[in-house]
This record gives sequence, structure tokens and C-alpha cells, in this order.
Amino acid sequence: MATIDLTPPSLIAASRQPRSHRVRRALRDIVATRERRGLLALLAGSWLIRLALAVQGGQFFFPDESRFLRPLETARLLWSGHPLQALASAFAATDHAGWTLVGVVPASLQVLLASLLHRPATDFAYVSAALLSGFSVASIAIVYFIARRLGAVPREALLAALMMALSVSNAYWSRHLLPYDCSMALGLLALWFALDTRSWLRASVLTGLLAGASFAVYNGYWTLALVALVTRVLPRRGRRTLSHWAGTGIAFLLVAAVPPVLASVLGSNGFGSMVAFAKSVKQGDYSDGFVLPPEYLWHAEHGLLLLWIAAAMLAVWRLGARGVQGDRFDPPFAAPLRGELARLEARLLAGIGGAAFIYLLLAVDCGVFRVFVVYGRLVRQMVPFFALATAAMLELGWRLGGRSRLAAVAVLILATGQAAFNFSGPLTQEFPREIESHLFQYGRLGHALTITGPILAGGPEGECYTLVNAQYLYPPRGVAPLEPGTVIARFRHPFEYLPYQYDGLRRFERAIVRSTDISIMLLQKPGAPADPRCRS
Repeated sequence: MATIDLTPPSLIAASRQPRSHRVRRALRDIVATRERRGLLALLAGSWLIRLALAVQGGQFFFPDESRFLRPLETARLLWSGHPLQALASAFAATDHAGWTLVGVVPASLQVLLASLLHRPATDFAYVSAALLSGFSVASIAIVYFIARRLGAVPREALLAALMMALSVSNAYWSRHLLPYDCSMALGLLALWFALDTRSWLRASVLTGLLAGASFAVYNGYWTLALVALVTRVLPRRGRRTLSHWAGTGIAFLLVAAVPPVLASVLGSNGFGSMVAFAKSVKQGDYSDGFVLPPEYLWHAEHGLLLLWIAAAMLAVWRLGARGVQGDRFDPPFAAPLRGELARLEARLLAGIGGAAFIYLLLAVDCGVFRVFVVYGRLVRQMVPFFALATAAMLELGWRLGGRSRLAAVAVLILATGQAAFNFSGPLTQEFPREIESHLFQYGRLGHALTITGPILAGGPEGECYTLVNAQYLYPPRGVAPLEPGTVIARFRHPFEYLPYQYDGLRRFERAIVRSTDISIMLLQKPGAPADPRCRS
């Protein structure tokens, strides 16, 4: 029997076009709407900000950035023709082992530049930071598509992406060689697949694989991975429920178990190393479990946190009021929009619910079960969900019209202004390594601290000048007097940017750091001889 081809003629014609024509057509489709053009402009601007942060420096300021030496060593061995040794180097340690695999690509570029220019590979750390900052930008795009998959119109989805882009806590880590942005992007992509209702097993498997990859890259984002897994498996009903659970769970375990299994095969105690690392995450206060998240978000985001709290209050208020008053809660002119308003409220509640779920996981795990402490970098997992909820709130105000629309526009303008202020801190921040490299004309510098506890980096004796506090100030144990001299230059220490203090400093240590002047100072010693290098 003859078959009838029901393929639309337009698709047949498109399939016969050369590949270059199809690519151009796909690109035209991407920028076909005003919202998508706005998204591309937003992503381009966000990446430019992150490139500026990376080029200004700051790499290897945090001790955890020393983990990036693993991908550098792996890349060196790989390109020198020792693939087995490179594999052994990549899985020599199982904590955040996926980060090593991700970092091999930019690290290879560092190794190449070092070879061509005959300089240490670490001199090009900003190159890797610039490339890896793309993950932070990708999270903005993924939030847009998550909003669309939740049913948002393009305008609301663009607002969600904008709220994500305005969050400084989603940006300032991109200058450092740390796995947080990569892990978040993978976790959000897992959530996007978890919301897929068109396919069942494929989406379940991809959710598990990406959630496992997010966990493998940075173990601390197990909460975001769990949100994606729960989103995928809990709503499933019927005959395919077991398939969803099995596909998602097995895929997650396959990826998450790769680092310890390979480490064990290569001769290390992979699982024992993971357990030992998990037990070592104690650099903080268990009593901070419930209070650190809002405290950190206030110092990082300021007024944006108030906006997010307003979105949460609106979600709870509308839910309660609608339960009591029903459709009478909406103004009469909103009657034609009741179906749309209900869907908007569902997205508002979904965003606030996701943020609340992560907050409770972190707080209860720390404050009740005392397994892990809470850091600022963990709290930022709540930001994408706040962005989704805030976008739904603004869209709700726009749909209601009148004064609600004016209020939504005013809130958007104020949020943008607040974000500009928030970004000014990281964009003007200088770091000890870069500061000291700019002071070479002052000759051999001595080093001193106004904090007791940290091991002094550098010798105390200089010829004419002393550089004060030019290092990572950990652990702070007390205050030391400033040695005599004239301050001829002063720079803001990274710990003066308060969000940095919520990643490793305990509450009493933060109090010590805030009780004295920790700025980086260049002191001219009293009675220094008249020397060209001793400038006043």
C-alpha cells in the first residue's frame, strides 16, 4: 500500500536548503522577537561585566582556588603526551572532581600561552576566569527558559532573566577560579529538563545526568541538584512512575559516582576521600544556619532582598486571600484575566517555594542536624527562584494595570539602580597580588598585619616601605597595632566587601575583622633615607 507523506511543504523545502541557509534561518528565529533580542543584549552586557571582573584580577586570592592547580597539572601532562598520568592527576582527589574536568579546557589555553610567552601558567589565570565566567551568564539564559517552561510569556521570562542578571551574588564569584557558577548552571539546566512534560524517560535521564554533574563539579550544591530531582520524580503518576524514578536516580548515581570509582581504580581511596572531605566542612557556626542566609543576602543585594521578601509576602497573601474570598479578591476589571492571574500566582508560588525549600534544607541541615555549615556561596542557590518569583510579581502588576502597572515600573527602575550600586563594589575591588605587582617601584617591601592569627605572607623587613594586610586574613584572632609610619597609599581589602566574609569566617571572626582598619596600606617608615624608591 502506498504511503502518504503528510510533512508540511515548508518543512520539506527547509530540509532541502543548504546547511548554511538553515543555520542563518535558526539565528533569525532566535532574534525574531523583541524579548529575545533583549535577552541577547542582556547576556552580552552581563558577560562584559564578568570579563571586566576577570581582567581586573583576584584569581587565587581564596585558598580554595588552589584546586585549579589540578586542571593546570592535568592539562600540562595531557599536552606533553602523558594521558594516563593526566587521568591520574585529574582524579587524585575526589572533592569537586568534576571541576577538574571542566577546568582542563581553559587550563589548556593557559598552558599554551605560558609555553608561547615563556611565563608561568598562573600569570594567565584571568584567561581561564574570563572563559569560565560564561557559566554565570548561562545561568541567566537558563532562568529565562525555565520561566518559559513554567508557562511565562516572553516578557515575564525576560524579567526573570533580568532579575537574575541584576543579582551581584550571581556575578562576583566569576572572577575567581571556583566551581560555583559551573555547578549552578548545570543544576539549573537539570531543573529545566525536570520541567519537561513532553517526553518522559529522556527528560528523566537528562535530569539525573545533569544533576549528577552539578554535584560532581561542586558537592556543596547538592541542594540545587535535589530540587531538580524532586521536581522530576514527585509529580509523576501512573504506569511510568517507576521508570521516572529509576531513570532519574540511576543517571544521577552514574555521574556522581564516577570520580570516586575512577579514583579507586587508579589506586586511591575514592569513597573514603569523599567522606573525609564532607566531614571537614566545619569552617563556620552551626548556630548560623537560620540567620546567615538573610544576613548574607542583605549585605550582597541590599534592596533587592527587600524586593524578594515582598514577592514572598505577596505570594502568601494572595494565596490566603484567594482561599477566603475566591474570585472576589481580584478587582472587577481583572475578571477577564482570572485564568492568567491564577497561572501567574502559580509561578509566583513556585519561585518562592523553591527558594524556601533550599533555605530550609541549608538551615535545618546546619542548625538542627549539624552536618554542614552554611556559607554565602550556598545561599546564592536561592537567587534563581527569587528571580522567577519577582518576575511573576512584576508581570502580575503589569497585567492588573492602573496603579499596579506604575508600581511595577517603579520597582523595576529602583531594582536596576540598586543593582548598579551593588556592582560598584566588585568592579572597583583590588586584590593583594595585583596591588603588590603595581608597587614594584618602591623596592623591597616589608609586610605587616593589623590582625593577629594569620601567618605573615612575606618578610617583615623592607628597605623603606611596609605593605600592611596584603594577604588573605585567616584566621583572625585579634587586633594588632599599626606599626609607626606614614600612610602614603591605601587600598580596600577584599574582606571589606562584606559578602566575602560569609565564606569561611565565623561570627566572632567577622566581628574582629570589622572592629579594626584592615585596608591594605603602604607605609613609609619613619626616618627612611632619601631614596628614589622612598616617595612621599
